[in-house]
Amino acid sequence: MAKNTATTKPPARAPQPSAGPGWRLARFLLLARERGGGRLWELDAIRGLALVLMIIYHLGYDLVFLGFISGVGLEGWWRPGWTLIGGMFITVSGISLTMGRARAQARGQAATYGRRVFIRGLKIIGWGMVISIATWVFLGEYGVVFGILHLIGTATILAIPFLSRPRAALAVSLVIIVVGTYLGELPQADPLLVWLGVGPAPLNQRDFFPLLPWYGVMLWGVFLGQTLYRGGIRRFTLTNLSGKPIIGGLEWMGRRSLLIYLAHQPLVMGLLL
Repeated sequence: MAKNTATTKPPARAPQPSAGPGWRLARFLLLARERGGGRLWELDAIRGLALVLMIIYHLGYDLVFLGFISGVGLEGWWRPGWTLIGGMFITVSGISLTMGRARAQARGQAATYGRRVFIRGLKIIGWGMVISIATWVFLGEYGVVFGILHLIGTATILAIPFLSRPRAALAVSLVIIVVGTYLGELPQADPLLVWLGVGPAPLNQRDFFPLLPWYGVMLWGVFLGQTLYRGGIRRFTLTNLSGKPIIGGLEWMGRRSLLIYLAHQPLVMGLLL
């Protein structure tokens, strides 16, 4: 089978057909990802796999919430499962940030990359707030307080100073993970500090990713990106499975991760209802 070499340069971005203003706005808000631009199949596939696991996880939760099945058998595994899924999303996000910076630097656009990342983070936080409002309206006390989109958006902005400092990213990552784990074991603190990770996770929250320790996971991804994909190029050999059965589908999903994340719960709940 063909091998991807560590020195392969990312392909040039394919020209995109013109689109109307509505389509361009949708792409802007949904952080649309397309082929080309040096995308790496394995990162898209990991995002896609995380999406599949997330949909399965939410399906189980929805079946319990709507009374189709008993939740007794699901208790005890929901948090570890969501931790694994969230860790995949957040780590790949950190890797992608450093790759984006390296490629912007190669194009002479490093000076504006921080501003672009800041805007990207704000958009993700905005979508997190949309989910919070929607879930508060329809689910009441089960509404999302500080979910994975809130976390990824906030951590994206906070990661900007570390995008060219791998050692600092690793050191701060380890400190935040250790400190955040300790704070999460404290007795319930002021509710206003819950989103920071002080005290245990609220029992009514299934999508809850406090800033500590999860910001540390984002910085861990930043470190991996600067180590494994230094200069925006894969620095290890990997069998090319792009477009293969299953992998191709995961890649397709990974390029549309935000859109699928936003759409899947209304679709699943609608079908069940």
